[in-house]
Amino acid sequence: MSKAQNILEEVILKTPYNNAEVLFEKVEGRRIRTFGGSCRHQLQEIADQSNAKGIPMDFLGASNSTHWIGLALENDELLVMDPAMRQRGALSLTNMLADFSTQESCAYPQHENIEGSIEISPAGNQSFSEWVQVKNSGVPISHGRISGFNLCDRKDSLPDVDFDLRTTMEQARHKLSLFGVCTDGQVVNVQMNLRGEISARLHGNLPSDETPSLDHLLRKVVEPLGQKITPADLTDYFSDARAILLRLLK
Repeated sequence: MSKAQNILEEVILKTPYNNAEVLFEKVEGRRIRTFGGSCRHQLQEIADQSNAKGIPMDFLGASNSTHWIGLALENDELLVMDPAMRQRGALSLTNMLADFSTQESCAYPQHENIEGSIEISPAGNQSFSEWVQVKNSGVPISHGRISGFNLCDRKDSLPDVDFDLRTTMEQARHKLSLFGVCTDGQVVNVQMNLRGEISARLHGNLPSDETPSLDHLLRKVVEPLGQKITPADLTDYFSDARAILLRLLK
């Protein structure tokens, strides 16, 4: 595994995707970090670690959504870095552009019969698309969005906090959400609605699959984040973010 892939893996496990962190950053001027953040926060963490190891990195925003990815240059190979979609393996833009071929990588969840994947495919001159899906026993059950990218739009910095806040306000108008990768490769999606009700589910499970208790799922999702982090800490985090969101929505 390359240095860039090691950094990506570490950030995915320790910095889960959530749409609440920017509320603290923008409104209260602070980062909590314990429970991760948006793709902007994830990518900045990857860039900081990559630059410290001599791996330059820039960024690319999707042409059809608010999604951002990183582009790391390691050993003359340009690699896609997409922590928000929980990418595990290498996705080589260099190879895709060289022979105009689709590149595929595994992605979380990866547990027993549940398998995530992510692929990039050429879509014209300097353009490509990204596709994410989850299969249960080989049957596709979850399809991520198809994001389009153009390498002509590469940036050396990420969008600002206001861009992030606008994205979150659209996503969080109905709920706050976190996707955490567990130590066993499963992915738990934790949500809190505007009434303050919290729920959690295993990403990739079928409706017929046994559903673990809420307490069990919350314990699973906080386990990789540190020994002192509890489910109550996560619930309090979402409750505080919800209070900020409700003030903004007035």
